[in-house]
Amino acid sequence: MLYQMTVKTYLAAANDARQKYRLFAEEYKQAEAEIYGPRAIRYGVKVKQTPNNDKMIDDIERLQTLKARELAAFCEYIEAAQRLESEILALPYTVATEILIEKYINGATLTEAARTLDLSTAYTIRQHGRGLQMFAEQYGLEQ
Repeated sequence: MLYQMTVKTYLAAANDARQKYRLFAEEYKQAEAEIYGPRAIRYGVKVKQTPNNDKMIDDIERLQTLKARELAAFCEYIEAAQRLESEILALPYTVATEILIEKYINGATLTEAARTLDLSTAYTIRQHGRGLQMFAEQYGLEQ
């Protein structure tokens, strides 16, 4: 079972990048709502609530910084997901590789992957283990 932890840690890089992106995106949305007000965001009207120019400039700079962090995290996620997807697709095509793609690229749980692929959950779990084993053997990760 040690190899599964090592492989899962390797495969989780894309998930970690996705989580980081979602966190920054949420932080940006909160800052935007704080600056413009929740009603303005809801209705797509972004009018500054205070006429103070210095505060407005600070708020705009803050939003630009947050948006830049969000975009950098998104690019990191896309790169990790593409790298991981190409590595998974280099494996022999089996049900196990489909399950790895569903779980680690599309972000589905094993139950959701089973439903998507029209498989039983128990079979999906077994095939997931086989996919992890194939991945470990292909890339020389610890077993």
